[in-house]
Amino acid sequence: EGGVALATLCTPTRDDLGAMLGLCLKAGEVNLRAMELLYEGNATLGTPEPTEVQVKPVAGKCILISGHDLIVMEALLKECEPLGIKVYTHGEMLPGHSYPSLKKYKCLAGHFGGAWNRQQHEFAHFPGPIVFTSNCLIEPKKSYAANIYNFGPVGWPGLKHLGEKLGDVNWKQVTDHAQKMPGFTNETAFAYDPSSAHGQPSPQLPLMTGFGHETVIGAAGTVLAGVEAGAISRFYLIGGCDGDAESRNYYTDLSENLPDTSVVLTLGCGKYRISDKAKERLGSVGDTGIPRVLDVGQCNDTYSAVRIALALADALKCKVTDLPLSIVLSWYEQKAIAVLLTCLHLGLKPIRIGPVLPAFVTEDVLNVLVKDFGVKPVGDVKGDIQDMSSASNMS
Repeated sequence: EGGVALATLCTPTRDDLGAMLGLCLKAGEVNLRAMELLYEGNATLGTPEPTEVQVKPVAGKCILISGHDLIVMEALLKECEPLGIKVYTHGEMLPGHSYPSLKKYKCLAGHFGGAWNRQQHEFAHFPGPIVFTSNCLIEPKKSYAANIYNFGPVGWPGLKHLGEKLGDVNWKQVTDHAQKMPGFTNETAFAYDPSSAHGQPSPQLPLMTGFGHETVIGAAGTVLAGVEAGAISRFYLIGGCDGDAESRNYYTDLSENLPDTSVVLTLGCGKYRISDKAKERLGSVGDTGIPRVLDVGQCNDTYSAVRIALALADALKCKVTDLPLSIVLSWYEQKAIAVLLTCLHLGLKPIRIGPVLPAFVTEDVLNVLVKDFGVKPVGDVKGDIQDMSSASNMS
């Protein structure tokens, strides 16, 4: 079907907005299945569990792993465990800490840095080699380019490549490299500048992750009791891709100004826009111990977010569109657009998207998205919060 869809772009049908929207919705359907398959692949590592992840490095030789591939992360952990080399996650590898088959490794030491767009600022401060397992690599600076190893589809001219398949990887070159580098010492307890020079400041407080649909659905009774008691007024799904633009502070401002009775679900690297200040203020739901900021996982874990929404609707005996739920997505590239198309395919609306609309969303396309699919460009934070929080259903 993909070939037919591409061929359609070479026919007069490409000018038929309705027909092309139909193909886009089909793409959303296919992406839902793709995310389900990715979930099933990661599920071989166990069911994600709520896990607190440290962001302050500990003394020792170290390797940083970035990207999205948790299976590659497992292979690296197996190599580093007997050598005592500490492994830190970066970017969207954070959820790896919540999988039982990964968190069992003592060498899994913590998380380093924030979203992908801060890597040129942060990687020079990491005293060990850096392994990329998928996209989100930015042209490296000379200060750390020699420390980067790429695997699979990711690469850059002049950088070392580990191979296309796990069986091809010679991890010894990476671990030997780590042994030759300084590693962290007791004097470098926090070795990178947490400033906001490149987007949202790097996290200073421990991060929580592992709130997949199994965990949230398992606590459905407690969550529903919170809704009925008024302790939870609305759920906000804030996720997608991050970037440097100052306009992306919208998501930080949004999280810091939500009502105290809010519960925020995060996914993708957009999670790093939710500030430490917001997490501290929102705290937990009453005395349940359930945080009001729940990280579902990577971009592809939108599948889990959808399962959570469907389960909540079932428990509350209502349609998904009748849930007290607001979806606020940040887009940057194709993955976020694929997630949006999946939401449109499922009939989830309205959906807010920002901080600015993609250039390919023309005025005619926007009119259709607004009228037929309930897509709303993000606006003023306080106005948007007023609009969302005053609604009884999806808004």
